[in-house]
Amino acid sequence: MSRFPHAPSLRLRCVPHRLHAMLAILLSAFALAANPAVAQDDTLKVGSTSPAITAADWANGSPSGASGFGQGSRTWVLHFCEANDAGSKRSATALNEAVRKFRRSGLRVVGLSTDGLAATNTFAQKSAQYPVAVDNEKQTYQAFMGAAKREGTNVAFVVRKGVIIWIGSPTSPDFAPMIEKAVVGRYNPSLAKRAEPTIRAANEAIRV
Repeated sequence: MSRFPHAPSLRLRCVPHRLHAMLAILLSAFALAANPAVAQDDTLKVGSTSPAITAADWANGSPSGASGFGQGSRTWVLHFCEANDAGSKRSATALNEAVRKFRRSGLRVVGLSTDGLAATNTFAQKSAQYPVAVDNEKQTYQAFMGAAKREGTNVAFVVRKGVIIWIGSPTSPDFAPMIEKAVVGRYNPSLAKRAEPTIRAANEAIRV
């Protein structure tokens, strides 16, 4: 006769607890699989579907096709700017150059100001050769900048066929070559991302 007659039953009692733990893990995994949005990052980024734009007043005329922003074969640039911001003015110069070169290729640039109509009018007349609008209660700012978890201004979103393909400042060195490829549909964001380390190394070598 065993000295510990209850030992087997004690071991058996531990099994249901382990089964419950395993079952809880499996149920969590099934829940994530059934609802993948729970595990996904909802940040607006390159590859995301572009939101629509909402403008209160256009300072220098609305662009053709603005109601279908980002759709079709055109390449769209949406630039968030401030009238008295030096960076926004430098970006406007870069955007003017892009419009001059690629307008006939379907490039459309839209500036969206966080200022009032008077300041936006001044900025549009002095700096921008493309349509600039006043953001309607910052609805578009929140839809793009807020959703992308970015702050401030002087940020551009490049959109083609309804998808965001680039985010950054128009004064960035890679903006002009990216636009040149984007207007003919040859810009691939995923390939560009993989090439970034090589490009940085080459630029550093040139600088040295």
